[in-house]
Amino acid sequence: MTGIQATLQIGEEIGRGHFGRVHIGSDAIRERLAIKIMEQREDEDQEYWTARKNGLIAEGNSLQRATHKNIVHVHYVTHALAGDGVHLVMEYCEGGSLEPHYKTGPMLASKVRKIGKDVSLGLASLHDRGMIHRDIKPANILLNERNIAKVSDFGLVTDDIVDGYAEGAGYRDHLAPEYYEDRVCSIKSDIWAHGVTLYRLLHGHDWYSTQVPPRYVVSNGGFANSLKWLPHVSDTWRRVIRRMLCDDPHGRPNDMRVVSRLLGAIDITDSWSCENTVNQITWIRLHKTRVQTVRLLRHSERVYSWESVSDPASGVGRSRKMGGTKRIGYIQAEKELRAFFNAN
Repeated sequence: MTGIQATLQIGEEIGRGHFGRVHIGSDAIRERLAIKIMEQREDEDQEYWTARKNGLIAEGNSLQRATHKNIVHVHYVTHALAGDGVHLVMEYCEGGSLEPHYKTGPMLASKVRKIGKDVSLGLASLHDRGMIHRDIKPANILLNERNIAKVSDFGLVTDDIVDGYAEGAGYRDHLAPEYYEDRVCSIKSDIWAHGVTLYRLLHGHDWYSTQVPPRYVVSNGGFANSLKWLPHVSDTWRRVIRRMLCDDPHGRPNDMRVVSRLLGAIDITDSWSCENTVNQITWIRLHKTRVQTVRLLRHSERVYSWESVSDPASGVGRSRKMGGTKRIGYIQAEKELRAFFNAN
C-alpha cells in the first residue's frame, strides 16, 4: 500500500452486514470516510475466498470510476494491512441508511418519490457500466447531508453467491421470480428489488410485516396483485409498483431511466403523514390553513370505523367533520377511505 492509502486510519464500527463491517475512518485527504472491511467467512474455503476477493477488488476498481451523485463514491479499494481482508474506502453519508426510516413507519409519498428517482438514476449509471447491484433494499440506500439518496453496499459481485447470501441475510424477499428458475440476476431483477423497496418505504415495517413474506409466495406468481395497500397510496403509485413487480421481466420497465420517468409522473400535491399502531392508523396533513386528520380505528379483528376532521392550523376556529362511518368491516372501511383520499 502506497501513497494516500498508507495514511488510512480505521475508527469505530458503525455498521455490520452479512459480508463485512463498516467503520468510520480518515486518511490524509479526507477527515471522514466510511470503510467497508470484507474478510473471509468461516463457511468459505480459501479457493472460494480468493476468487471472491479478486472479484471484490475488480468491482471496487470499477466503482471507483463510477462517479454519479446517486452512487456512494468509492475512493479506492485496497488490501488490509494485516490479514487477508479487503477495504472498500467510500464517502461517508451523514444521513445514514433508510432502514431506521422504514422501521419508524410509512414515509411521506413525496420523499419516497424523490428517493425512488435518485436510486433509479444511480442504478442506471451502474447498469450502463455493465454492473448489477443485486441487493437493493432500504438498508443499502444512504442519505447524505443534503438528503440526496445514494446506492451503497456493493458486495454481491457474482450471481453464484446471491442464493446463500439471501438465505443467510433475509434478502430473499427481494429476489425476482425469474431468479428462482435460473439463479441469474439482471437489470430487470434490480428493477424488481427496487419495486419491493418502494412498497416497503410507503408502508413501513409494521404494515409490511403483517403480510406473508414474499420469499414464500413470489415463485408462485401473481405477487404484485396480492399486495395489500394502505388506503392513502394512490392508484398511480400502485400501477408503477405493480409494473416493476410484474412476474414476466419483459413486462417490467425496460431500464431504470424509464422507472425514474414513471416515478416523476406521479402527481403529489399534498402528502399525508401516516402512523400505524396496533389498533389505529392515523393520517395527518396541512392543507392550506387547516390540519386534516383521518383515523382508522380497529375495534376487534373484524370491526373497524373511521373518521376525519379538519381543524384550523392556528388553533383558533371550529373543527369540521369531513367524513366517517360507524362500525363496519375492514374491506368496506378500506374502500371508503380509498375513495376519501382520492377525492381529497
